[in-house]
Amino acid sequence: YGFSSRQYECVLVGCVPIIIQDGVEMAFEDILPWHRFSVRLRLSDIPILPQLLARIPASHVARLRRGLGCVWPRMLWLAKGLYPRAVDDDATIARARPHDAFETTMWALRRRLSVEQNISWRAPVESCVEELGDDGDL
Repeated sequence: YGFSSRQYECVLVGCVPIIIQDGVEMAFEDILPWHRFSVRLRLSDIPILPQLLARIPASHVARLRRGLGCVWPRMLWLAKGLYPRAVDDDATIARARPHDAFETTMWALRRRLSVEQNISWRAPVESCVEELGDDGDL
């Protein structure tokens, strides 16, 4: 119970994060549409966790994984030199690098400023979310 970096590890390997913590705010929640790529459950759901997970339709899991495909770079620090050369030179990482967690942090700061100044603002990942369609929450 408490803070964990497991959700980032899940995202890194393409797994849908399952968040079991009441009232927790996830990283960049004001920027990233967590409901589009994760499952949230209450602590009281733990005794029936296997049954709840088994009831999630495969089609919904596929949509959540597509959501991961849109947002994964925004949750990871991808600056060149942080990882072994094979990772740094990977084409997928190179394409994602401009949209990493540093960029997301800058967007979060921009959002705070726009709220303070009462300026209209749109999250940079909304175009990706629009492509996914609205499948609602579980």
